[in-house]
Amino acid sequence: MQETVFIPVIFIGAIVAFIAFWLGIVYMISRIGGWAGLAEQFPATGRIQGSVYRFCSARLKFMTSYSNCMTVIVSPSGLYMEPMILFRFGHSPILIPRRAIVDYDVGSLPFFRSVRLTIQKPNSAQTISVRLYGRGLSDELEQWLGGPQLSGRI
Repeated sequence: MQETVFIPVIFIGAIVAFIAFWLGIVYMISRIGGWAGLAEQFPATGRIQGSVYRFCSARLKFMTSYSNCMTVIVSPSGLYMEPMILFRFGHSPILIPRRAIVDYDVGSLPFFRSVRLTIQKPNSAQTISVRLYGRGLSDELEQWLGGPQLSGRI
């Protein structure tokens, strides 16, 4: 009789342990990769209107990669980024104003293009690099960034 009670307890315990493990890993990725720092410097107060690109990829420091799980919105007010709901724990949405992007370069691989943004943190000389990948996103970003305040493509 007691053996039948343990099976649901073990099953529920395994589910709770998996969820806790998942949330811990996602939270640590936000800290190690620099997302948490960007979110503190450039918090988004809500979604913005603009050109929406879903299932994009991003790469931050220490080779932290968000593959096909990002939503990126390009608008005159800035560059909005947020991961899918499964990866959102510890990843507050980010809104990077255009003036914070001090440099960029466009890269190309066999099947897709990417844009590497150099973002300067407010009131600091410190920068962080973010590389974005996505169908059509690189063209939109290149057009959006083509203003005179940038030093141009590397």
